[in-house]
Amino acid sequence: MIKVNAKLRDYQKEGINWMAKLGAYNLNCALCDDMGLGKTLQSLIVVLNESAKQKRKCVNLVVCPTSLTYNWL
Repeated sequence: MIKVNAKLRDYQKEGINWMAKLGAYNLNCALCDDMGLGKTLQSLIVVLNESAKQKRKCVNLVVCPTSLTYNWL
């Protein structure tokens, strides 16, 4: 399990648990709510936890605004 150094709100924990539960049944999902509620963080937590469990490369897609990405140039 990947440890997150962030204080998650209850609805974020519910979203993470919901995505992880669907993932256990090999089902896909999408989080949709108002902007700024932590969907990117929730998605990345689930992706990292699943990758750590499987110990292999997984294919995932996380769509996020450019303001959350780092400019390497």
